[in-house]
Amino acid sequence: MRSLSFCFVALLASCATDATDGPATDDIEAPDEEGKVDSASELSVRVSGTTLWMNRTLERRGNAWVLRGRTSRNITDGHSFIFDDVFGEWAQRSARTFEVVYDLNNSGRTVPDGVNLFTSLSFVHSSSRPDHLTARVTVRPRVSSTTGPSSLALTAELTPIVNAGHTVYRLKGRSTKVITSVAPTMGTAVLVDPTHFTVDLDFDQLQTLASPDGELAVTAQLPTGPATIRAKLGLVVKKLGMTSGDVEAVFPSPQCTSSRRSCLAALPDGALDLSSCGEAVTVRVCQGQIGVTVDAAALASAKAASDAKLTALATDAVGLVGAGRAADLTNATREVIAGRLAFEQGAWLLSATARNAVLATATQVPLDDAYAYPLSFVDGIEPVPGDLAVTRNIATDAILGYLKRQDYVNSEFGRSYLELTKVFRAQHVASLKEFREASTRETFGAQPGKEFYIGRWIGTHTEVTIDSATGEATHVLVEID
Repeated sequence: MRSLSFCFVALLASCATDATDGPATDDIEAPDEEGKVDSASELSVRVSGTTLWMNRTLERRGNAWVLRGRTSRNITDGHSFIFDDVFGEWAQRSARTFEVVYDLNNSGRTVPDGVNLFTSLSFVHSSSRPDHLTARVTVRPRVSSTTGPSSLALTAELTPIVNAGHTVYRLKGRSTKVITSVAPTMGTAVLVDPTHFTVDLDFDQLQTLASPDGELAVTAQLPTGPATIRAKLGLVVKKLGMTSGDVEAVFPSPQCTSSRRSCLAALPDGALDLSSCGEAVTVRVCQGQIGVTVDAAALASAKAASDAKLTALATDAVGLVGAGRAADLTNATREVIAGRLAFEQGAWLLSATARNAVLATATQVPLDDAYAYPLSFVDGIEPVPGDLAVTRNIATDAILGYLKRQDYVNSEFGRSYLELTKVFRAQHVASLKEFREASTRETFGAQPGKEFYIGRWIGTHTEVTIDSATGEATHVLVEID
């Protein structure tokens, strides 16, 4: 290992050399500096009279990430691999330049995890230099730029860790002021303490954000009001090495060491976040030696539990979306749950307690969404001016659309809308059902062309204004202080 600018004399045996008869190796790790990594910046290593330069940033090209490099000698052939398998598509661009394309739907899915990405290079024969060398690269997600107030800051690198059975990419943030809540446009945020937070992104979220048009916005509630920091993300080369020897010997794959197993075993029963025991690439190698997986029996048990809750939803759906769409809501929710459970198949957890928690979340979150945001699961209703039953449903849909946009944390309720629908679920459903079936229709001579549908939502006065000519809702009032 050496710095970006030099090799220590004591490490000359592992740095570039032309004097040794054995395998020669050079290895470098990019520093953890803050700030933007320029797309033109490079890392370089030199082995046995051959220099390799790699672009620090990976190019996003459509549905792929592209690693680009150049050498000081003419290349005759090459291929990219991981372990003993072809991994990525190697292509020669000119006599001394090449690229490796990683498809996001295939090989590209593990590129950000920090695995060893190998590229074998063959050169025009030289009597004094090796004809074949192999490069090793590891990649790291990184914030390429930020905009926002000085009170908020994000760490430059995102760390791949294992959480709830899956690899996620953790972004850390901090504030100079006390934070009461934090909300990202993508990912899952956790307020670690009053001035620090994390945002976990899954792979699909990362690849969406690490694109030319992608942007992550994180809004923190500060004593002076909300503050938002915006970030552009990308992938960068974290480590670069090259050797004339056996790459698996020079750059060995991580092993599940006794200390790693001990760390995992010491975590509390039900622990989901394994980051304290290392990054994902070093923790995942312990799968099979400790913990459990989500198997067919666990999935069947989770499905049976969700089926019972879906039976209750089928009844409540009449109030949530009306009798005509009740079956659609139930069926759509069932499909979402099935997809969530399929996603968890094979997931690795440390204990049965953790596995049960993950599967409970996979089934409960879609159900909670069905109660809070039922219109996301069904088609809308076409207005029919003058039709009382249809217009009542239009008005109730308008209430649901209004409620999901409101911030009730800073109201007399002191909870988010989603939390309100959990705590007051029965009242929420009953209120909507009554509004759909029996809300009062009022008209006033002073306001021609308008109809007012009046009722209550979990005990609060609620009214919806309807345009008589179109049958469409134009205004919603829910009287909450």
